[in-house]
Amino acid sequence: MSVAAQTLITRDMKDAKERVPKLIKTLYKMCGVLGLSAAVVTGFILRSPSVAGALVADPSVQRLMASLVPFAVLSQSYCPLATLSDGVCIGLGSFSHLPIIMVGSFLTTATGLAMVASQNIGIVGVWACLNVFLTSRLAGHLLLSTKLRKYVNKAFRGGEEKARLKKNAVATSA
Repeated sequence: MSVAAQTLITRDMKDAKERVPKLIKTLYKMCGVLGLSAAVVTGFILRSPSVAGALVADPSVQRLMASLVPFAVLSQSYCPLATLSDGVCIGLGSFSHLPIIMVGSFLTTATGLAMVASQNIGIVGVWACLNVFLTSRLAGHLLLSTKLRKYVNKAFRGGEEKARLKKNAVATSA
């Protein structure tokens, strides 16, 4: 969906800007539904004793797998939104902040992983850091891209409908 956002938004920004908020809303809704669906399926499958038993016989490993479920579920819901935000920003032509986000996310994650290693937290800490990485990317887009905030606001707060009504009012009065 990130590639779809890049190409379709780039196309519409040239000739049909009024379509962009609706496209963004549709893509974010689709990613939200797909992410939540993947999270539910992941949670169900990884919590299933039959699946854990089929993958590994060791009860301690099965308990470790169960402890990772919340992190796996969170990453399934964040990942589509973070990658879609990359594509939306690229499509909007708002990508000068991408290196800052990537460096910031990397440094945050590297620091977290160093703490995980020094405290011997293990795989649970690694999964927690994955969620920090995805969350920091999503937050970075929202904080650093004025265009993304503008178009998400239009998409989800009716900015598109207001613009259409204004355009119709101008056309009617002319």
